[in-house]
Amino acid sequence: MNDVLSLSRGLSGLNSGYEVVIVKPRALSDTTLIVQALRADKAVILNLEDLEISEAQRISDFAAGSTYAINGHQTRLGEAVFLFTPNVIAIQTPNSQTATPATGAPAPQPVS
Repeated sequence: MNDVLSLSRGLSGLNSGYEVVIVKPRALSDTTLIVQALRADKAVILNLEDLEISEAQRISDFAAGSTYAINGHQTRLGEAVFLFTPNVIAIQTPNSQTATPATGAPAPQPVS
């Protein structure tokens, strides 16, 4: 079993039209939830804190590959917590204007 929480309100409290799905997988088989959410244009916060390192690595690699396949973006939020987004949702971090796309190419810069 896994823990999934869907948040449909934006950070400012206003409905942004986007959803964030929090996934805390317990096995590699739980990765289908990640793909389903990304394909539905939802952001995914992936929490791997309670997994063995080898299992966490396999799941994060799968999520990164899935994100790459849809030209999405990814960033690390913590020691074992990651954010994956479809290409319709850009990630902005405090240290840079946008996070690196899952393709590994330099992130596009927002237009001022």
